[in-house]
Amino acid sequence: MSNSWFRFKRFVVEQSDTAMKVGTDGVLLGAWARVLPGPARYLDIGTGTGVIALMLAQRTEDVPGGATVDAVEVDGAGAVQAAANAASSPWSHAVRVYRCGIGIFRPGVSEPLWGGRDVASVPDGGEETAAGDCSEEGESATVPPELLYHHIVSNPPWFVDSLPSPHAGRRVARHADSLPYGELLQHAARLLAPEGLFSVVLPADSEERFLAGARVAGFGLNRRTRVFTLPGISPKRVLLEFAFAGSCGAMPVEDTLTIETGEGSGSYTDEYRRLTGDFYLRF
Repeated sequence: MSNSWFRFKRFVVEQSDTAMKVGTDGVLLGAWARVLPGPARYLDIGTGTGVIALMLAQRTEDVPGGATVDAVEVDGAGAVQAAANAASSPWSHAVRVYRCGIGIFRPGVSEPLWGGRDVASVPDGGEETAAGDCSEEGESATVPPELLYHHIVSNPPWFVDSLPSPHAGRRVARHADSLPYGELLQHAARLLAPEGLFSVVLPADSEERFLAGARVAGFGLNRRTRVFTLPGISPKRVLLEFAFAGSCGAMPVEDTLTIETGEGSGSYTDEYRRLTGDFYLRF
């Protein structure tokens, strides 16, 4: 049974009410996604527990001019728990959590569950809590240029061809029919600044399908890291960074990351330790 919490070096993620617990994919993306050098607006689509948003807040705390991290979660109970995690973190002033689907999210209009208010004001309910719901007009609304995001990240649902989970919350979190790749790409394009970045972590066998959708949405591939669990086996995950086609390089930057050395349980590579060392207690 998973713990009801996950402790990192500088913050704790409560996860008793969320369908998907803290996992390797989210931590990889939170550590790998590029941090921009000046004031920037970040958006985490499908934040779950809020772990990626909190990792970005930690990584940007010393950036001159500061950064803000908005996090959107469609699952009511999950959004409330992400809001509580943000409120209890050292970066409560920098993180806002919204409960809604990304299709109706409107920056500057949607009301956050958490966004600089007192911890006591975070709702303790799930789907029945009224505060923090988003406007139904988000999908068609034009976003003012100053409210577009400089970097959007997502650890999207990833079960595409398997049978849906019988657990409703877990099904929403894991199955791509709850947020199809095309829809995710469409709204990332709607919310991203012209020179912005969009980063995701995916199962390796979903890469080609996602790349095809990205081209349709107007994105070009900027950076790719193939992730191997162990040496000598096929990659299990891939980290992808996109920019609008007119802003990305002629060829993507390519590299690989191997998590374990294969020399026994808990034997991690130096590159994985360097990437995640600011977060995991074991490093």
